[in-house]
Amino acid sequence: MKFTGTLADPVEGDQVKLEVELDPVGTAFAGDGLQAGALVDSGSAASVTISALTPGPYHWRARTVDDEGATSAWVAFGDNPESIADFEIHAVTSLLYTGDQLVRHGEDVTARAVLSSDWAGCVAGQQVVFSLPDDNPTTVAIDDGPYLLGTDETNGSGLAALAAIDTSGWEPGVYTVRARFAETSACEPSFDDATLTVAPTGDSASGGGFYTLPGNGRVNFGFTVSMVPGTEADPQYKGQLLLINNGKWRLKGVLDDYVALDTSGAASGTGNLYWWDATLDGGLGDWVLADTGVPFTISFDDIGRGKNAEDAFGIHIDHVLDGEPHPLPNSDPQLLKGGNVAIHEDSDSTPPPPEGDDTGNNGKGHGKNKDK
Repeated sequence: MKFTGTLADPVEGDQVKLEVELDPVGTAFAGDGLQAGALVDSGSAASVTISALTPGPYHWRARTVDDEGATSAWVAFGDNPESIADFEIHAVTSLLYTGDQLVRHGEDVTARAVLSSDWAGCVAGQQVVFSLPDDNPTTVAIDDGPYLLGTDETNGSGLAALAAIDTSGWEPGVYTVRARFAETSACEPSFDDATLTVAPTGDSASGGGFYTLPGNGRVNFGFTVSMVPGTEADPQYKGQLLLINNGKWRLKGVLDDYVALDTSGAASGTGNLYWWDATLDGGLGDWVLADTGVPFTISFDDIGRGKNAEDAFGIHIDHVLDGEPHPLPNSDPQLLKGGNVAIHEDSDSTPPPPEGDDTGNNGKGHGKNKDK
């Protein structure tokens, strides 16, 4: 932190330097811990640089010291009371959703997230809010969110977790689930979006989790697709997909076709494609619509159970880049690092539970797209 001021001395030829006293808000000035800069000619700008400050709110004052040690009176910065911060040092935080991403309709969902920071003061005892920002899962309406899931305080390891949430009263679909940590006087805000798939029963497929892709990084996904009741003679399908390539792409769409053979399946549909513009919202970034009605096809594998599972997911988005700065996350099915893919038939009355990964992710999705 650099402090600068223009200094003057009534004695011609004397040199002067800037001396600063800096304390956390709530600590009264006591004249100790002073920091001084280099001597400069009277009438010149002088500065003091103080580094390695602990995050938090501060107040400060300054005075002039000449080359013989004579000092001016202290001058406090600003007109605000000393109980009000002159500036704040914020530590960077990162939040990762590690909760459920795929459940069958009527099962419980557990929302969890881990808050991390290089400064320990931003890890424990912080409030994390969990929500479905786009939709209310208890209604058939679209984009009627946000829907609050709950709030929890992080433990010493930065973990926040909600009690199990019953989905019996929810509509099946793919939801965006968001964990958010609000800014404090010492800690920068952070959030993480993921997908949460609430899969219907019957002849259907569903999946949720994440994988990594060279050149694109982490890709979160959630989908569900099922046969429309009463169309067995001429099968028709409906479903939803949400894919979030963090910091690059977001695709939210509907599925209207589905095929499956043994342990492999594919589904197709159209959706709205967004790209991440980090310059928006004062540098915090926001999504920008790239195109609507974009065709896409997903392909997936449901192979094995437990730690030996080799479930995989891939997507092909039919979009020609038009100035967007990121490559599309198109690929063949990639092995999941967390989550689960399940291909169901009408006889699947009791599907196996999703398997977790080594990070505590129980394989139950990021994000929502509701088509009811």
